[in-house]
Amino acid sequence: MKLHFKRSFFVVLIIAVFGFFTTALYAEQVSSVKIQPSILEEKADPGKDYTSILRITNTGDSDQNYQLVVEDIDSIDADGRPNFSKNLEKTGFEMSSWVRLEKTSVTITPGETASIPYVISVPKDASPGGHFGAVFVTTDGKKPDSIGAAVGYRVGSLLSFQVSGDVVEKSEIREFTSDKTIYGDTNVVFKIRVKNTGNSLSRPHGMIEIIDMFGKSVTQVPLNENLSAVFPRSERTFNVTWKDDKMHLGKYTAVASMTYGSDVQRTIFSETDFWIAPSGVLTPVIGFLFFFALILYISVKLYIRKKMREYGIRTSPEKSSHSSEFSARSTVMFFVFIAFTAVFLLVLFVLLA
Repeated sequence: MKLHFKRSFFVVLIIAVFGFFTTALYAEQVSSVKIQPSILEEKADPGKDYTSILRITNTGDSDQNYQLVVEDIDSIDADGRPNFSKNLEKTGFEMSSWVRLEKTSVTITPGETASIPYVISVPKDASPGGHFGAVFVTTDGKKPDSIGAAVGYRVGSLLSFQVSGDVVEKSEIREFTSDKTIYGDTNVVFKIRVKNTGNSLSRPHGMIEIIDMFGKSVTQVPLNENLSAVFPRSERTFNVTWKDDKMHLGKYTAVASMTYGSDVQRTIFSETDFWIAPSGVLTPVIGFLFFFALILYISVKLYIRKKMREYGIRTSPEKSSHSSEFSARSTVMFFVFIAFTAVFLLVLFVLLA
């Protein structure tokens, strides 16, 4: 049974433009080899064979001997970098043992292309869900143990098979925050961490809606437009930035909504709050409030002095009843001033917290 694949060429600096890669696999030498296909994705049935051809082109200026090795991808980290299993460890997602290459080494002259057939035999007892691996072309035959740790140079063709059966698609948003609580301008960075608790790749995507303090929708920011995937039983972090040249002020709520699922579409939500307080606006406001508080303080002092003169407290110390009345009123005015100061500080806290 022939596989249908995407025919995209791959240089040595990049191994694949695949959903769960944001950082490319790379090599130490440049422009030496390219392969196709770079990605091989298929929905597969247990007990069936799938055949394809790996085409390797020597783009260098001398004869080159290449070795072919197959590795399993057992997980990816939160930034999308894959981890390769060692010593044929069982992960539940392995498939390297399914791949039978017609050749494991080939010598190619400059500018020539070699075609290497291979067969992928899905076991009858293969677990449902995603299985992942890569066919690497390298110059030293060593198996790569992690992304970015190049030995010699290598490129690879990614393999992603979804075996039919009890496929579970389930994802959830574990964290959605902005990197700061308050911003001086509209350059807000969001971090959203998604966990895939299913057994197949999940490609959550959607929008972050920005809502102001009056409940009005300000804008929408695309989330995971390139459909990068989250590996089964793992987490992945997506970073999104909202930039706007317009002036914004006050409290804002960001609502993230993401859709995922190949057969049944499901949506997950989360929200977070943040503030935008440009210094060009905040400074005059704070200055006005401070000036107003100062005027009120001076007015209270003048009022107290006036009442003292009216009651003759300075010239008639024997009038204790008037003194007590003045003391009570002064106390009330003092607490009024304290209350206003507390409200003033609360306003500042709301604006700056």
